[in-house]
Amino acid sequence: MKGTVSSFFTYWSGDENTAFDPSLWNEIDVELVPSVTAAPFATNIHYGGNGKHNKDPLKIQDFDPDHKYHNYWIEWTPEYISWELNGVEIRRVTGQASSNYITRFANLHMDFWTPTFAGWGDGLDDSTMPWYTHYRWVQVYDYDLDTKKFKRRWRDDFHTLDTSRWNVANGWSYD
Repeated sequence: MKGTVSSFFTYWSGDENTAFDPSLWNEIDVELVPSVTAAPFATNIHYGGNGKHNKDPLKIQDFDPDHKYHNYWIEWTPEYISWELNGVEIRRVTGQASSNYITRFANLHMDFWTPTFAGWGDGLDDSTMPWYTHYRWVQVYDYDLDTKKFKRRWRDDFHTLDTSRWNVANGWSYD
């Protein structure tokens, strides 16, 4: 639906003893943005470094996410961050963004929102509501530094709301 964004991302927002500081940002994104018709699939890394908030975005060309389930995958190791779409690696980042700056334990977030800025928010038509985003399942893995392999921690097929894994929010500001 034009004017909306469906996403999932890893995010570290600090802890109860530390105020959020953009220079410490740690986030890895998958965002589906139908209003950006030439490249509606965006990958991004947000990270702190040199006392500031940095971004490393890449938009994936010629992909139509509408009305079909797809498998999106993020791998995050000390050596690299990679994104897969339907079993095919579409991006790999090595170097400081992956090894030096994305270093904090992060929670998995999923959201659906309506941006108000140009480009991503273009074409929004409230008369077509209600809108939905669907996640069929999610799996989370831990990376073992010694074996350099991933081990599944959990899977959720969304038959019920598991509040030990998920917090439900109603509203967030990206402006």
